[in-house]
Amino acid sequence: MERKRTKKKYIVIPAAALALLGIGTGAVLANDKIKLIDDKVVIEAGTKMDLDISKYVDVPKSKLKKLKIDTSKVDTSKVGEYEMTVTYKEQVLKLKVKVTDTLAPVIEKPKKALKAKVGEEVFIEKMALSVKEASDYTLTFEDGKNVTVFDTPGKVKKKVIATDIYNNTSEIELTFKVADENAPVFEGYGTKDRTVYLENGVDLMDGVFAKDAEDGDLTDKIKVSKVDTSTLGEKEVTYTVEDSTGNVSTLTIKLTIESVLEELDQTMYATTAVSIRSTSSAEGEKLGDLSFAQEVHVTGRDKNTGWYRIEHDGGVAWVSDSYLSDSKPTVRTPSNNQQSASASQSKAAADSNCAADCNCDCGSDCDCASDCQANCATDCDSNCSDGVYIGTDENGNPVSIPCGDVQDCGW
Repeated sequence: MERKRTKKKYIVIPAAALALLGIGTGAVLANDKIKLIDDKVVIEAGTKMDLDISKYVDVPKSKLKKLKIDTSKVDTSKVGEYEMTVTYKEQVLKLKVKVTDTLAPVIEKPKKALKAKVGEEVFIEKMALSVKEASDYTLTFEDGKNVTVFDTPGKVKKKVIATDIYNNTSEIELTFKVADENAPVFEGYGTKDRTVYLENGVDLMDGVFAKDAEDGDLTDKIKVSKVDTSTLGEKEVTYTVEDSTGNVSTLTIKLTIESVLEELDQTMYATTAVSIRSTSSAEGEKLGDLSFAQEVHVTGRDKNTGWYRIEHDGGVAWVSDSYLSDSKPTVRTPSNNQQSASASQSKAAADSNCAADCNCDCGSDCDCASDCQANCATDCDSNCSDGVYIGTDENGNPVSIPCGDVQDCGW
């Protein structure tokens, strides 16, 4: 028996009708959406953004080519939070990107040797060091300063520390080749043009010293040019000294060699009684005395002591320049008031005054002068000497008064 075939019938429902039934197209497209693996990405400042979309979106490989990634708003050179987007057809996903700085700066070792000089300031900014670091940073030496000074020559090691604004730090030890370019220095009064006296002996090294910042005292290393010191005249003296690193200093001065004796031919007068000596100093042997206002013929002067050379008993002798004058001193008579005061003064009072001030301020009282000699022998001035009182009147004017038969007041 033959079966009858029945025809299947299909009903086509328009989309609009489906919408009326509450069935949307989203149900159909649900499997065509993409989703983020994580809504935030953290990267290190200074690194490049990884553009591999599969690391950010969970999507089949077949769809990767249809995805678009936009990182234009992300600046990986600066720490901060940014936003990137992933687009698939009509779907746009937003992803937060956090840029952080957790790595320390990297100081690169200089390709050229670092050079410095002894005593010279070296600023770290001028060293032109190369540093890899995304954020702002500072460079200092290990003492925290940006400048250092080298005290010794040779190869010297110094640490340099880099610190970024997030307190990430690193350091490197650098070697400096330090040169000593400081030459020795001459010091002392003998380093200037000067005049010396032949009779005193001429020492070219007198008052000349040399010092070096590294080697210290180099006086014994000084070399002096050959100079004839046995004759008078103007000489040129050159000093040379070299330190241990080869730095040389040279100094040239003008040295004038003169005779200590200045030749004179003049008449002078003793301003008081004074001793005549065998040499131009108080230590010389006493040869005699000059009396007040005595005339002498002066033939020379010692430039060292200032003493005058005079003619004496057919030879020469010396007198202190303090007691000779070009003009002859005069004897003045004291005023009546001064004479009355001196006459009324008792011997005891006069002696007391003399002992108190040792100035022999005795007026015309010759006994007082004698007592002054006894009381103040070591300090007695030439105010009372050889019968003459040298002092002042009541107005403070200089006065020379005959004092009777008073002899030597102590010298």
